[in-house]
Amino acid sequence: MRSRRPLSILLGVSLCFLATSAVAQYRSRDRGPRERFPQLDVLGGISRYDIDRSDTGPAAALRLALPSGRFFVFEPGVGFLRFENRFGEGISYVMPELSVQIEPIKGPVRPYFGVGAGLTEFLSGRGTNYATMHAAAGVRASIGPRFGLRGDARARTIDPFRQSSFDLMFGVSWRLGTRD
Repeated sequence: MRSRRPLSILLGVSLCFLATSAVAQYRSRDRGPRERFPQLDVLGGISRYDIDRSDTGPAAALRLALPSGRFFVFEPGVGFLRFENRFGEGISYVMPELSVQIEPIKGPVRPYFGVGAGLTEFLSGRGTNYATMHAAAGVRASIGPRFGLRGDARARTIDPFRQSSFDLMFGVSWRLGTRD
């Protein structure tokens, strides 16, 4: 099978460019009393996977939530999953993804749901690059002007509809801009 490494690198560079440009736009806009700012989330947890065999393994993610308009959030991110195949070999995947989420409630506690797509890039072991699709739901909670907490559940199909994972993660958020 052909390697998708150049496509993964292009997607990663594109996500970084998107994030940098969006943060610059948000810093330059005048905001009202219900302003929303980008936030960087660091998450960790577990993943129940069905990839070659079913088991549970560690999962982590770094995500950038970019509010757009009244209800939408664009979220580029990178996930990590470690699993064992049926031969007992450990395989690590890094997964660049892009989500579109709806955050219908404003305030200190904000539930959301969304969908997205991405790729898998194996870091170790004998793995293969695949396309992914996911559905996500969770909650973002502010605990101060700069910091917050986040819980996220994400059902993902890998090599669409052949393999899957279900991530349950919790973490901290850092708001990238506030009105002080």
